Amino acid sequence: MLMTARKRKKHMIILGVIVIIIIIGSVIYYNRRVGEFSMEYYDYYLENFQSDITVEPIDKASDAKKAAQKIWIEKYGKDVLKDRPYVVYYDKENEVWLVEGTLLIAELGMGIGGVPGILIDKDGNVLAVWHGK
Repeated sequence: MLMTARKRKKHMIILGVIVIIIIIGSVIYYNRRVGEFSMEYYDYYLENFQSDITVEPIDKASDAKKAAQKIWIEKYGKDVLKDRPYVVYYDKENEVWLVEGTLLIAELGMGIGGVPGILIDKDGNVLAVWHGK
């Protein structure tokens, strides 16, 4: 039984909507995840990229992302917006947030350039800010 052009069009629209819902859901899930990290591996950044910037106290991942983006734009320009989505990690022992950009090209195996990174403690003290090249 052959589908009419109208039915094919309807099926394509439904399929398109499903794909869009899956993509949006994946982005929302990816952006809400907060990984764990350990400050013990970030001595290099603390020594070489110190900062005296302060922001409002950080209680949740979304606040860390907003503060990081604002600082990165001021420091590196709007090009850092290309490094989204930002990934957030938290060190519970030291109460420090790590926010990093992602390099989607690198995920495809074509690692070119670098991404911004920032360490912010829960009180809003920016410990280090950097951008990989």
